[in-house]
Amino acid sequence: THWLESALPESDEAVLDRLDVEVGRSVSRTGQQTIEAQFRLTEGFIRRGDTLYLVGEKDIYDTYNMGVRLVFRFQ
Repeated sequence: THWLESALPESDEAVLDRLDVEVGRSVSRTGQQTIEAQFRLTEGFIRRGDTLYLVGEKDIYDTYNMGVRLVFRFQ
């Protein structure tokens, strides 16, 4: 189970704690459930308070999409 643990020794957060998967938010044209997943890569990528994610989905058109999402939090 070492591959599920954090790569950073000072962090006690496991890899699975950074993964979020949501199934069935919508139904596709063929009647299948959609799938959305995001994996948090890092926080503070550009400035303090932002987060960098890898994202993937199977959308309502039965198409698979992947990308990178950078989320800024304004204070």
